[in-house]
Amino acid sequence: MDRPIQQRCVEPFVASVENLFRTMLKQSVEAGAATPGLSELKDKHIRATIRLSGDVVGSVALLMPEPASVEAVAAFVGRKIPFGSTDFRDAVGELANMIVGGAASRIGGLKVRISCPTVVLGPQPPAPEATAGGGATTVLTVPFSIKGGMFVVELLMTEIGTAAKAA
Repeated sequence: MDRPIQQRCVEPFVASVENLFRTMLKQSVEAGAATPGLSELKDKHIRATIRLSGDVVGSVALLMPEPASVEAVAAFVGRKIPFGSTDFRDAVGELANMIVGGAASRIGGLKVRISCPTVVLGPQPPAPEATAGGGATTVLTVPFSIKGGMFVVELLMTEIGTAAKAA
């Protein structure tokens, strides 16, 4: 039996994060082990969520505590931007967009469409489908470490097989 979609997608998401930080932000990033369940971030943070559709449905969330997000955004745009400002939210949304778009292009054999990011300051409740229970939808959280601290990517996905699509 195939591994669940979240497990198959960890490597493409890790590769996408590493590529973005290495090429666009000129920073090193280290991925930790993926764990089941939602992130337990309690610190002031920003969350950028992108919905998935096509052969895979669900969402991907980039959650960055304030220190890590300030560092990443400054590296991305070339200057410090106040945490939570409109420009800051736009920059974090674009980082999430590049991570999810890069990962979607690395997921072989599946057509994945992505939405525009929704960006909010945390803490926020998890996405409704993350708490609905039942079905094959589960969450995997992948932690990352950078110069400014840590952040996580939450993968909440269900693969839609051809039989399910036809029904």
